[in-house]
Amino acid sequence: MQKDTYRFQEADDALLAAVDEAIERAVETAGRELQSLGVGRSPYDYFADAALRKKKERREDIEKDASEQQQLALSAQNFALKTVIRALVDHARASDPQINDRLNAAIDARHTGLGNVSDTDREFTEKAKAYLLLLTTPPE
Repeated sequence: MQKDTYRFQEADDALLAAVDEAIERAVETAGRELQSLGVGRSPYDYFADAALRKKKERREDIEKDASEQQQLALSAQNFALKTVIRALVDHARASDPQINDRLNAAIDARHTGLGNVSDTDREFTEKAKAYLLLLTTPPE
């Protein structure tokens, strides 16, 4: 998880550096003209605000922002659920050392009870076991 966080931070840093560079070029190109118009703040601040305003006005950016917010909310929800379930499983493991085996047995019993098993059923079982492993493995 720390590796992913580091990679996201690197990507954010690269993006912000590119935005800063573009704003600096705009200041160099049109900053004096902007100042001559009597704008009461620095050209850098003006262009930075203009870039943010423009992003918020474009329909595709508004939709993207909403989608990103939804993905962020789902990611946070999944992280919180995973954290809580891991803590509960760790607590339960103290009184039931075979809890992982019993949970896997429940998945196997569901799979066996299906009778005529399709590829979708097999994939469901594999994914269920993968998620169970994710939720029952103590964090590093």
